[in-house]
Amino acid sequence: VVESGPLRAVLRGEAPLGAASALVVDYVLEAGSRWLKVEMAVRWAEDHRLLKFHLPTGYRGRWARFGAPFGSIQRPQACGVAADEAMWEVPAQRWAAVTDETGRGLAVVTEAKYGFSCKDGNLGLSLLRAPGDPDPTADRGEHRIRFAIGRHERASAGGVLATAACADDLYTAPLVVAGGRALAPRFSLDQLGSLVPSWVAPAGKGGFTLRLHEVDGGRGAAELTLPVAPAAVELVDFLGNVIGRPKALGGNRWRLDYTPYRILSVRVR
Repeated sequence: VVESGPLRAVLRGEAPLGAASALVVDYVLEAGSRWLKVEMAVRWAEDHRLLKFHLPTGYRGRWARFGAPFGSIQRPQACGVAADEAMWEVPAQRWAAVTDETGRGLAVVTEAKYGFSCKDGNLGLSLLRAPGDPDPTADRGEHRIRFAIGRHERASAGGVLATAACADDLYTAPLVVAGGRALAPRFSLDQLGSLVPSWVAPAGKGGFTLRLHEVDGGRGAAELTLPVAPAAVELVDFLGNVIGRPKALGGNRWRLDYTPYRILSVRVR
């Protein structure tokens, strides 16, 4: 135990790796956080080896879910089918979750690692490799690796999902601007569930268009709150044509209904 206080605790372990490498790993708990953070310092000097982190769990559903651009994809984690067994590693965009048939499970969210595997409840994250070709020096040297482990549960079951948005929250440094004054936010979002904001674009005369993506194959309703009453809140397609209007909830709030893998574009004027 290298740190033990009311707001933060750190448990550290050290070990040699392979023929000439070494690892220091910190498990970090912070008050009020739903994440167990894992921070590694690795001196990597192996040849023809792959270093992986394995998270054995009891969540042995038929599928595991892996992050993808603006969404996610399910891949089999059950053993027995030759084609499934051959997928010893798959790419994912900064997160993967292993679940049971109810959608409850655990997820790994990474700072900058993208290779995952999942078999029979064992979720793996590829950390470092050591090929001889085409680059015989690939990954050798000193590394700082960060990722986090947390609960993954459908919003319909009262839980919170792990997504690429969580990776941004955990590992994107805040933007500090000197001078000026703080401005009130243009909007706020609540009850997002598996709906992830992607970008905001100006729409003329102080308006904007907000793009959101459903990323976990779920259904639900998020809430959009605006600081002042707008002239209109509209659902639009990719060309900006109006295709509907969200339900007004009163108090400058609107309900954004979403369905599996839907892309929502909301224009505020």
